[in-house]
Order: sequence, then structure tokens, then C-alpha cells
Amino acid sequence: MLSTLGSLPGVLSIAATARSDKLAGGSPGLSLDLVAPGDKLVVPTKLSLGDEYVETGGTDLAPAVVGGVAALVRARYPALPAQDVVRRLTAGSRTHSLDRGWGAADSVAVVLAARRR
Repeated sequence: MLSTLGSLPGVLSIAATARSDKLAGGSPGLSLDLVAPGDKLVVPTKLSLGDEYVETGGTDLAPAVVGGVAALVRARYPALPAQDVVRRLTAGSRTHSLDRGWGAADSVAVVLAARRR
């Protein structure tokens, strides 16, 4: 299913990496555009005793990380068209390979790549 959705125009296919920087379980290695951390991330949560932060993981967290990096680019360059934001995400990534797509989203490199354009 992911390879079908990921092949749609304007859709990024994102997989999660574990703490070891290897693809996390459940993350396919084919037809990927980017990878992002998906293991041992600290996230806010609402508990009965109040707001807290917990360490958690899962493949569904990786797209949120990439979305956050895209939001940083948009915050700095609000007029940048969506396809240029995607171009910056892939251009500013690291560790390009066949099983990782363009590689890991690197927020500093992505914002700097946006500045150079």
C-alpha cells in the first residue's frame, strides 16, 4: 500500500529509523523519499495528572519529524512554493541510498539549503 500511495504526485514516502540509524521495523526500504527518527522520541502527552513528556517510538512519528522540518523551512521562507519545500527536504538530507531514499531529514541542512536558493 505504501508504494502505491508514495508514488502519487506530491506525496513523500517517509520511513522511520531506529536509534541505531537502521530502518525501524515495519518501515519498508523500497520507494522511499526520506527517513526520519522514529525511536525513543520525547513527545508531549496529556495524562490525568497533567501534561507530561514521555519517551516513545513508532513508525508514525517519522512523518511528524519531517513535517516539523518542512514547517521550519516555511517559517523562514513563507513564500516558498510547496514543491520547493520538498526539493529542500531532499537536497538537505544526508545518507542518500537506494534503501533510504534521499536519506535522513537534517533540519539545519534543509533550512540552509533553502537560504542558498
